[in-house]
Amino acid sequence: MKTRPPHSERSTWRRLLHAFGPDLWSHRRRLTIAYLCRLIAVGAGVLAPWPLKIIIDHVITAHPLPPPLQTVASGLSPDTLVIALAVFFIVVTIVGALAGAREKAANARVRERLTLELRDRLLVHLQTLPPTLRTAHRSGELVLRLVGDVDLFVRAQTKTLPLLFQHAATTVAILMALLWLDPRLAALCLSLVLGIGLLVRYYSSSLGVASRTKRRHEGEVSGLAQEIIRGLPVLQALGQTQPTRKRFASMNAKRLQAGVQETWVTVQMERALQIAQGVVVGLVTGGGALLILRGDLTIGELTLVLSYLSQLLKPIEKLNDLTETTT
Repeated sequence: MKTRPPHSERSTWRRLLHAFGPDLWSHRRRLTIAYLCRLIAVGAGVLAPWPLKIIIDHVITAHPLPPPLQTVASGLSPDTLVIALAVFFIVVTIVGALAGAREKAANARVRERLTLELRDRLLVHLQTLPPTLRTAHRSGELVLRLVGDVDLFVRAQTKTLPLLFQHAATTVAILMALLWLDPRLAALCLSLVLGIGLLVRYYSSSLGVASRTKRRHEGEVSGLAQEIIRGLPVLQALGQTQPTRKRFASMNAKRLQAGVQETWVTVQMERALQIAQGVVVGLVTGGGALLILRGDLTIGELTLVLSYLSQLLKPIEKLNDLTETTT
């Protein structure tokens, strides 16, 4: 299966941003607010597991509190400390939820207005093109570009890119926290996540090609369907309904084959990622347990590491959607 070279995809994105950059810039205020809210949600997600870690290590197992907390929690009974930590967790969760909701609302407004504006721009552009354009492109394909491709581009700018930004910020913040906890576990988690990233890269190119092929066949089927419907009286008069039906069935068969190929690549990718996730969790859990037995790590710290690892692996479950959106 042939794949487009990476520089071709980068060139395509540069052309898109050059063409539609001014439209995105006109919504810079809401986009800035959305990204700031993403950062707040990321911070809340990184802070949320710490109360459980402190309760396990410094209340249940009675390890000494870290110096910063000794000043704040001096004189507090274990019950009071647990209540304070529970309240802190609730506050952090609420802040993260509010920031996430605000971000989604801001991006939704941008998404709807941007879709309206870009469709209007493309329609105006199509109206200025010569009539001979239809000889190279069926009207169904043009409709797919006007409606479907605009939706894909807008979704990439208002959903996919913010998600990638969130995952990148979360990864950096978590790796810094893990480095502070234990450099060995941080190095292990980083190497394993990078390995999964290479695995995703391996499958994403094939998935991208399969998705683009499927969309191309969908456009051809849509274009032929419109031609058949418009010319149905003529086809009936000339007795061409059966040949047209065979042609339509042949084109649908190609679209079916492309859809099956896309599904097969997706299934292979999901299977490989599920196995890789199990290996990662098993290695980190085993490595952390060995460090606990040697006295180099506490139970609360291992709980924190596993919570962070879950956050690092969570985006992988949605990588198929991200790949399809950006193809």
